[in-house]
Amino acid sequence: MPQESPLRLEIDSHVIRQLGDELITDTGQALLELVKNSYDADAEYCQVEVETEHIESVHLPTLEGAETPPDDRHLRLKGKITVKDNGTGMSYEVIKRGWLTISLSPKRAFKLAGKVTARFGRTPLGDKGLGRIGTLKLGSYIVIETFENNADHGWRVSFSWNDCGQGNLLSSVPVSATSIPPRGIAGTTLYIYGLSDLSYWKDSRSITSLSRQLSTLISPFKSFNDFDISFVFDSVRIPLETAENYLSAAQARFSVTWLPSEDAERHSLEIEGFIKLLLFRKTRNDPGFRQYVEPDRGESLLSFFRTHRQTSSLALERGPGEWFIRFTRTLSGADLSTFVSDNRLENPGPFMGEVFDIDISEAKRFSKPQFVDSHTGVFIYRDNFRIRMGDDWLGLGERQTRGESFYGLRPGNTLGWMSIAAKENRSLVEKSDREGFVENSAKRGFEFLAKRFVQEVNDTISTCRRAYNDFIKGRKHAENARPTSYGQSDALSELQETADSAKEIAALLSDNTTFATDVIEVCGRLEASFTAGDSEETRRIVSDAKQIASVLASRAKGVPLLLKKVASIPHAVSTIVEEYSTDDRQMRELYSTAAVGLAAEGLVHEVNPVVEAMLYALSTLAKAAHVLGYKNVKFLSDIRSAEASGQEIVDRIRFLDPMLRNRRGHREQFEVASLITTLKKQKKAVWENDGTIFEVMETDLFQIRASRGRMLQVFDNLARNSHYWLQRAAGLNPGLRKTVTFEVKNPFILVWDNGTGIDERVASRIFDVFVSGKPEGEGHGLGLYISRELLALEKSTIELLPDRNQHGRQFKFEINLGGALK
Repeated sequence: MPQESPLRLEIDSHVIRQLGDELITDTGQALLELVKNSYDADAEYCQVEVETEHIESVHLPTLEGAETPPDDRHLRLKGKITVKDNGTGMSYEVIKRGWLTISLSPKRAFKLAGKVTARFGRTPLGDKGLGRIGTLKLGSYIVIETFENNADHGWRVSFSWNDCGQGNLLSSVPVSATSIPPRGIAGTTLYIYGLSDLSYWKDSRSITSLSRQLSTLISPFKSFNDFDISFVFDSVRIPLETAENYLSAAQARFSVTWLPSEDAERHSLEIEGFIKLLLFRKTRNDPGFRQYVEPDRGESLLSFFRTHRQTSSLALERGPGEWFIRFTRTLSGADLSTFVSDNRLENPGPFMGEVFDIDISEAKRFSKPQFVDSHTGVFIYRDNFRIRMGDDWLGLGERQTRGESFYGLRPGNTLGWMSIAAKENRSLVEKSDREGFVENSAKRGFEFLAKRFVQEVNDTISTCRRAYNDFIKGRKHAENARPTSYGQSDALSELQETADSAKEIAALLSDNTTFATDVIEVCGRLEASFTAGDSEETRRIVSDAKQIASVLASRAKGVPLLLKKVASIPHAVSTIVEEYSTDDRQMRELYSTAAVGLAAEGLVHEVNPVVEAMLYALSTLAKAAHVLGYKNVKFLSDIRSAEASGQEIVDRIRFLDPMLRNRRGHREQFEVASLITTLKKQKKAVWENDGTIFEVMETDLFQIRASRGRMLQVFDNLARNSHYWLQRAAGLNPGLRKTVTFEVKNPFILVWDNGTGIDERVASRIFDVFVSGKPEGEGHGLGLYISRELLALEKSTIELLPDRNQHGRQFKFEINLGGALK
């Protein structure tokens, strides 16, 4: 048997072309990777020059085994890109193991060792070893001239990407390397000949697009302190636009700083916001804004904010200069319990950022329209180089469709940046194609914190905008001598009273017509009775009276039409009232239906452990049947276990029965404590698995006449809210004895838990629609609002008591069932 050569792995050189197409998104990204290489080389500058008309005669490196270069190795290539820096340069070994060994990067070990560059103390940005493949998108023939210092010789290395064809091993691609004399300066110059797409480079639109693209790939918000970048295209310098002018059109500015700590309790997310008065203007010709806000430059509005129930807790203060208001908020401890307790989330390292709410029409007055069009969204920069995250990675567009963020940040009007560093944020690992981060716990933690920042900003904007609406409404009520509580139902009642007076109005209009005719007749008689001795003054007065009466009589010709319209008012008003009553009933139905949905959602989560228990029992049963040979005692025991689990599922489904449509509106007399005990029984099996205790204190028993389903929905929602926050609190304090307490105290039900309490920012508006202290995506902001509405249907109320817990927060709810007593 002949001796076979040893097997080894090889790679077809064509794979490199595939990698270049897939890993490098576009021309702008390819250029950026080359600029990053200069930054990593500790250079002071990087100069990029494109020459579309340049012609270069080249001799491609000789193919292996060829004695003389064949004719097709002599080429005239059109177009040239030069990338020059004064960095550390490369030795022969670095060229061999760095540039020419795909995906092998010395920077990776350098970063892992925590090292920084000698001159500027930089942590290298590139560690994929793939950036050089970006030159594939730019041209075909590559020449590198590099010097490690200004005194020694350097190296000139060249190769052609066109030699990476299908069927050729990568190791067989010819590379030329020659020593070159010193030039008195260290650094690297990269030449790319034979531009891949000359039609692209010759199109002025492409250059404009590239300029805008580079203006986002390299931060327009913050400049480098020690690294200068220049782009020259056919001898014309391409300026990199900054956002300074654009940001002058901002209506609001919000900053965030994440300061992690060794002690999770001391993590802090610091938020600061500045809002201009114009943010509250609904349109450019908003009459309420012009009449009630502009005259005193918002002083009355700010005073209103400081006392309004929704905005008083925001601690708003007058902003400096052009800024109307300023606010600050620091999230730490209990505020970040979800972040700390979720094992899927990891501290990504410190970061900071700014987000601006832009008036687009105003921005186009200060910046070029192209800049405005390309600069929307929140960009992420690592040491001033952009990491592409895709469109709207913060989900601003999704929030627009939700009621709680109607007034919040929108993708088309938002510009901002998040700044991370190679040194401090190593766990945020970029994908090989530079399009976002690798999915890991640090990436999820970063996105969680960034979205929490946006949630806080949106909550503040929305709260202030809704309070502004109340301010305008209150001013209009005062102007029209209406009480501050004047609402839709009051307006309808007033309109109904006016409509009821329609017949009287019609009669008055008809009488006025008759009176005008009578006056004309009287004036005529007076004129007929005048004698020569009557004064001219008297004659003039009578003439004027007759003339006025004639005008009135003339106008009275339209009275029949007016009478017809007035006569139709009662019907129109009654129609509106009926529609309002129908809508009111439908809203009540909506509350009940939504409450069923919330309860069902909770049930789905609670049933899971029960189903698992049943599956476990069935698994045990199957094993017993196999191992024990169907011995009756064990067989029947396991059968009973499976049946018990199945019955538990049935019982939990029955738990929803009182909430079903055909029963939830039915009122009956029952003891409140008994209903709460039923709820306790349903929660007990699930809560015992995580150690949560449901306590019922029967201080003073009483009965009510109400819908059992509605009351159960209210109690269930409060219990589930407490359970959620106790789980978060336990993440910060694993030894916490988690307890939910319901106290029955005629005619009240008091509900509280020993968690962290209600966040101050939402305490004053906890019962408003779409208000939730839960993180984005985990709370509907409907539960307590619907509970309040359901209780109102039973002539009952719910409020958050002023009592404070050990964390200094409000924590106890009081349900007053006085209106439902039998």
